[in-house]
Amino acid sequence: MSKKSNADGSRLWVGPLSWLIACIIAFISFWLGGFLQGTALNIYTVFLYGVLFLAIASLSAAPVFIVVWLIKLLHLPRAWSEAIAGAIIGPLAWLFITKGDLSAARTDAKPEVMVLIFASLALIGTIAGFSYWAVQWLLNRRLDRQNQS
Repeated sequence: MSKKSNADGSRLWVGPLSWLIACIIAFISFWLGGFLQGTALNIYTVFLYGVLFLAIASLSAAPVFIVVWLIKLLHLPRAWSEAIAGAIIGPLAWLFITKGDLSAARTDAKPEVMVLIFASLALIGTIAGFSYWAVQWLLNRRLDRQNQS
């Protein structure tokens, strides 16, 4: 059995925890990126941010774990492939939310606005994908050190 084996169940929590932290980082990136810029911080916006976080988390769960499984199956390099997967999942989640209606985000949806939205979501997804890999790497490294001592 290798050091990073899940056979004993000791590392089963690393993937879901990494995903949850990546969702939080995606949410913070989304907020800081200006999508909700200019809104007052009141109970309504806090509720809206919470719903937005739950949407990001729930819509990304299945695609993320499928992509991670494929990455492991194909033995692709982890950090870059997970960042690219995040870049793809971000815009796809938005398309899923809007049911493919590109004008759902704004009433004055112009092509350049749609490109900016897609690019922003791809960047946020890239940050989240890389964060997922980084958190998982750090947690596994810490567990390896604990197992060695």
